[in-house]
Amino acid sequence: MSRILKSDKLNNDSFIINKLSHEGRGITHKNDKSVFVRGALPGEEVTLNNIAKKNGVLIANTDQVLTSSPDRINPKCEHSILCGGCSLQHVDTQYQMKHKQQTVAEQLTNIAKIDLPEFSPVINGDIWGYRRKARLGVRYVAKKERFLVGFREFNGRFLADIKSCQILVPKVGLGLDKLADLVSSLSIGAKIPQIEVTQADNATALLIRHLEPFSDADIAIIKDFGLTNDYHIYLQDKGYDSLRLLHPQNTEDAKLFYTIPEHDLTLFFKVYDFIQVNAKVNLSLINKTIEWLELTGSDHVLEGFCGIGNFSLPMAKYAASVTAIENCSSLLADADKNAKFNNVKNVNFVKDDLYNCKNTCNYADNTKFNKLFLDPPRSGAAPWLPIALSTKPSIIVYVSCHSASLARDAALLQQAGYELTNIAVANMFPHTAHVETIAQFKYKG
Repeated sequence: MSRILKSDKLNNDSFIINKLSHEGRGITHKNDKSVFVRGALPGEEVTLNNIAKKNGVLIANTDQVLTSSPDRINPKCEHSILCGGCSLQHVDTQYQMKHKQQTVAEQLTNIAKIDLPEFSPVINGDIWGYRRKARLGVRYVAKKERFLVGFREFNGRFLADIKSCQILVPKVGLGLDKLADLVSSLSIGAKIPQIEVTQADNATALLIRHLEPFSDADIAIIKDFGLTNDYHIYLQDKGYDSLRLLHPQNTEDAKLFYTIPEHDLTLFFKVYDFIQVNAKVNLSLINKTIEWLELTGSDHVLEGFCGIGNFSLPMAKYAASVTAIENCSSLLADADKNAKFNNVKNVNFVKDDLYNCKNTCNYADNTKFNKLFLDPPRSGAAPWLPIALSTKPSIIVYVSCHSASLARDAALLQQAGYELTNIAVANMFPHTAHVETIAQFKYKG
């Protein structure tokens, strides 16, 4: 928890911002201590407010910008200073991407001690209304005498009082007030902690989590809301086993999917499944993966952390076989159904816990895997790498959502004889400090 410093410990001095942290905060100094400043850019002179200490670190907000950076722009969202959903809306998009490239470069240089190739062009997509997956908080605020629906404030303590969100898909982002009105009309509105948003190609779905049962009147109100606003509505009061489809009632009509047109694929998924947040960037990442794996009809690809088959099925169109590993049974079931629906027969989905590895690479009748694809969660792929590398794949493509874990794994790959040959940053989460990266490694022996 943050502790706001008393005013008598502050002064009215201005500060020069020296650099930008990996989290997108300006860095300056106060009494020989680093201060991380939200909303400030390198080279700017600013005054500060809300100076606080959190976990022993000084943090602050920008109060006034006395000297502005040429890379500063006016935020599109009126809530950008308050809301924690974005941290870089005040920064030109080109500068955002340069900063993310620099973050990746610093991590790989400092952690992995790797000589970097020149970055490939940034993989871009939509920068507004792009977020098709989100978890919105819900809270009744007595002082305001109303419900709030949205993201937390940047300090994480309270829910931000926002009327709209420019990065969420517009059907939801521009209708947060409707969600708040819905919650306020329900008898147990105070027992709704979250609403999860999922945008498929064919529908917008809302998953309403609730801690107590809804009344019959509540159910009628929610059904009418879904019908009137063309939302699919799901209710969940416990684990995912308790998930209940409320609207539409026909489960066939409620199936969610997205397409990968260039590879003639349709992927179905459950409302709680993981899918990549930015649809257009996802399509470009798939194409870049196929390109950098240099797939031919004789290649046998081993894939870790396959999910619903987002990369597996496109890769299988260009390879002799794909063996895709995933530990989540629900995701594996969806992946297998997607393979059957798309008539992709050269992919084999296998369940294995890649963080508690017991199997060898003999997942597919002793197939000699010569290409490797990885798309791990934030913690990286280190526990599985010794097994994955046992067949010495000639090319590895690694999609990363966390540059520090990418760097740690890159160091292991380098020790195993692999060279980083291509790297690109993907603009998966515009206006945030989140960094998505794709990297190609080739075996040099």
